[in-house]
Amino acid sequence: MKSKVQMEGCVVAHLLTAGPLEKAYSPYSLLLGQSGAVSGALTTDVDEQQGFITEVINIQSVLRIPKILFKSNPQANLEFMVENLDPKLKLLGLSKFVLQPQESLCVPSQKDYYYFDILTKIAPQANLLLSFIACQVEPSQWALTMIHTCPLNKNVTLDTEIFNLTRPKKLEERSCMANLTDTLTFVCQEMQNDAHGRAHEALASEIRIQSERLKKAQQAKQALLDEINQIKRQQLRNNAEISWTNYLDQKT
Repeated sequence: MKSKVQMEGCVVAHLLTAGPLEKAYSPYSLLLGQSGAVSGALTTDVDEQQGFITEVINIQSVLRIPKILFKSNPQANLEFMVENLDPKLKLLGLSKFVLQPQESLCVPSQKDYYYFDILTKIAPQANLLLSFIACQVEPSQWALTMIHTCPLNKNVTLDTEIFNLTRPKKLEERSCMANLTDTLTFVCQEMQNDAHGRAHEALASEIRIQSERLKKAQQAKQALLDEINQIKRQQLRNNAEISWTNYLDQKT
């Protein structure tokens, strides 16, 4: 059975900084839909029994980031992790994106920003992201800014701005930051576990390959030894026959 499911506030997104930004800015995250900006943003066909997206969705997004975030290192990367937390879909997919600034994507009239043009697909039965992020820090509020979406199988344009993070001063702000930090810590741990799992799987695969190669090498070695032993036995038989023939010749 399929039904239309309205997804509101179902994506949590995290921004991690790389390079010198790690010391200047803290990781932060937000729940889309807290400000109502993405209410009714996406409607799609969902299999109620399996809980999977049943059609391919294209998402076209444009991300605008102030160049000042890159500080003295213009080659720094911005890493984005996006996961779907919608309980209706029973998905907990995690995607990671590394964005490298490109001058060719800059708009002349707004030269202080980098622009990133990203096209993402949501495939059937795949736990992939549903949207990209933008956040503006308000006192005790994390809000989404400038997001525009459209229905299934249509391009989704997302124009975002990321503003500087200020350290929380009020108690409610500290509480908000703590919750977000806990969420980010959990997601990072899950990513590490996933990475470790992939590493172990790759190592196990390599061990299997090397074991198979060693097995084949041992088989080839044994075959060669068998052939050598067979030749030696044949030589011994030949020598014995020659010796016996010589002995008989001497007798006669």
